[in-house]
Amino acid sequence: MWNYFKECIKDLDIPKHWEDVSYINDACPSFENNGLMVFIEHKDPSKRECVGWSRFLIKKSEDYGYGRYITETNNWEIVIKLMDMEVQSV
Repeated sequence: MWNYFKECIKDLDIPKHWEDVSYINDACPSFENNGLMVFIEHKDPSKRECVGWSRFLIKKSEDYGYGRYITETNNWEIVIKLMDMEVQSV
């Protein structure tokens, strides 16, 4: 499973200040910053848990375990901007 997680992020430059909070029972790796979490699905859409989902899914950290996402996107630049915002402004 950890090899799969590495595949999911190998093309990305994850900011050093984000905390890796990946959990082996999750479908993909995740990182946390400013009260937000981003789940990073595989670059290849056919290898994702749910076909048709975007690659990046962002939620409030307090909503971990629930299906409530703030947004989903395929744009890494949007992820960087949102994850580095203060959670109150989301």
